[in-house]
Amino acid sequence: MDIEVALVAHLLADDELTALIGNRLFPLAIPEGEKTPAVVWQRVSSPRTLSLSGNSADSPRFQFSAYADDLVLARRIAQALNNALDFFVGVLGDKIKAQIIQADYRDSYEHETGLYRSDVDFFIYYTNKKE
Repeated sequence: MDIEVALVAHLLADDELTALIGNRLFPLAIPEGEKTPAVVWQRVSSPRTLSLSGNSADSPRFQFSAYADDLVLARRIAQALNNALDFFVGVLGDKIKAQIIQADYRDSYEHETGLYRSDVDFFIYYTNKKE
């Protein structure tokens, strides 16, 4: 299981988040015809920590953008994302050991779509769990 699949599964299992967006959690963009509120995610960067012992850990930065018709709802969705991910320590999926911490938060308004957006970024430190 890759980190993206594990993250999406983790978020779609979160009752607080799914009460707000249902299953509208998409990579890169909201598909045409989909309604909001919704969350779009993307990998922003992919640094790795290497060691001489042969062990390494990935620490990508992911951005989650909460879209809604009003700013209050966009912020509520961003808070639900934060509640689901910030300071998470454990196993994502069935074998990815991870630690997650919030990196950044921003609000904006998109004139083209008429939607409010709250972005929340997370650093995800992970390695595949060894059996």
